[in-house]
Amino acid sequence: MSDFLLDNAEKRLRVLQAAKQRALADLAEHRAEGNDYAAQEQLGALAHLEVEERGIVQMRQDYLRAQNPPPPPRQTPEQLRAKPAEQMSWEDGLQIARNSKYGRDLDFNNPDVVAGFHEANRRRGRGE
Repeated sequence: MSDFLLDNAEKRLRVLQAAKQRALADLAEHRAEGNDYAAQEQLGALAHLEVEERGIVQMRQDYLRAQNPPPPPRQTPEQLRAKPAEQMSWEDGLQIARNSKYGRDLDFNNPDVVAGFHEANRRRGRGE
C-alpha cells in the first residue's frame, strides 16, 4: 500500500542525491580550474543539500515510528492471572497455554493455534 508522505520523501531524497552528485562534479571542475570562490559556493550548496537530506531522513523515521507505536510493556504473571478473559489478547491466551504440560512449545506458527484463532473469529462473527 502506498503512503503519500513516504513516497514523496523517497522522491525528494532521489532529487537530493542527484543534486549532490552534480555539486560534487561541479566542485571537482572548480578544483581543476583553481576557482576558489566558486568551489566555496559549491561547498556551501553541498552542505545545504546534506542538511536537507538528513532532515528528510529524520522526518521519515519519526513518521514511521509514529505509525508503529512501541509494544506495551510485558505483563507480570500476577497481572496476567488477574486479567479477565474478555480483556485478554491472543498473546495472553498463548502465554497461559504455554504453562500447560502439553503446550510448552506452542507458538503462532502452530497449525492448531492458527485453527483455534480462525474458529474463535468465526464464533465471534456469529455472536457466540
